[in-house]
Amino acid sequence: MKFKKLGLLALAGALGIMITAGCAKEEAPNEDANANQQEQVQDDGYSSDSTKSGYAIERMELDIADGGSDSRVYYPKMQDYKGELTQDYINQSLENAVKMYADKDSYSSAQIDYNIKRMDSDVLSIVFKGTAEPRGLGRTVNIMKSVNIDVGTSNEITYDNLVKDDESMRKVLAQKLKESKNMEFEAEGIRVYFDNGSIVFFYMPLDDSAEEFIQIEVPEGEIEDILNKEFGEHPAS
Repeated sequence: MKFKKLGLLALAGALGIMITAGCAKEEAPNEDANANQQEQVQDDGYSSDSTKSGYAIERMELDIADGGSDSRVYYPKMQDYKGELTQDYINQSLENAVKMYADKDSYSSAQIDYNIKRMDSDVLSIVFKGTAEPRGLGRTVNIMKSVNIDVGTSNEITYDNLVKDDESMRKVLAQKLKESKNMEFEAEGIRVYFDNGSIVFFYMPLDDSAEEFIQIEVPEGEIEDILNKEFGEHPAS
């Protein structure tokens, strides 16, 4: 695999996410009430039609169980791909990324949208951002998470199966962060997305008071020797 947005097939927006899953954070405190307001941004120059990618993207809204909820959660749905089974697997991954926010017993509200960062025949890379209010917490948290799909196999690309030398990768990230922000690199639960010939690594700082994700952009060419190019076989039908 080579590493290389809506109306009905639309352009999507973005907003900030974080949940603690093991050591990985996808949620962070949000003290700014204005952060609950959804902010629309354009996808990064990608057409939602299938001319170049071989598939199209339709903007979908998650069905929220509580009809009175003010929640709005959006996700992309692949259409017109040549392999129906592959497309089904990919769409499951895309919907499952935000499905938890429809659970009214876990979240009293959620405002989440997405941004297409890369869309071609090799990789579909989506970043979800927004805010959510977990039940019992009494405040909103920022959300940011990514879903990256190896289109040919429908398998997800994560930090763990993308990077084959974690120690070397962390050295690169530490150097980049020091040069760009003069910060020390301390991260668990690193996530990635693909963007214009680069890979963006992001994480929530370990400090419990942290509210914003750290993002580190690295050109693919600089790290191609420590990246995997294959992400498993296509799941059996």
